[in-house]
Amino acid sequence: MAPNHHRATFTMRGMDLVHFTPGTLDFDKTRRSEKAAIMPLTNGRGDVEISCLHLAAGGTISVPPSRHCQLLMTVNGKAKSTFPTGFGPRIFAGMGMLLHPGETCQLDSENGAVIVVVEATKLEPDLCGISMPERVMAQQWPSLESN
Repeated sequence: MAPNHHRATFTMRGMDLVHFTPGTLDFDKTRRSEKAAIMPLTNGRGDVEISCLHLAAGGTISVPPSRHCQLLMTVNGKAKSTFPTGFGPRIFAGMGMLLHPGETCQLDSENGAVIVVVEATKLEPDLCGISMPERVMAQQWPSLESN
């Protein structure tokens, strides 16, 4: 089972393991700057696209408006989003935000963040996933071993 360095995946009997750690970035295919990199993970031929955004400490990136919905899910670290209206929620690991077509924001991270981005023609939040203060106040991730 040899690694496919062009897609950052390993293929095993019909399943692909997709890696999105910073060390797997293919610098020839990754859009990046000194403080931010976006790495394509899957391509649904226009119906859905999944990528990973790496923000280094002190990193800033503008999320351009899209014709599609964009779901940004923080899987590590935290980021502050700033919208043209001035609204600026923080998104921590385990949180995300759904941008509708045409919406834009800026993301900043003081200490770095890893954000999985899902773009699709149509995405609607499920009631189970919508943040409501009475349900999410003081919630934290359990301590999980990593690596």
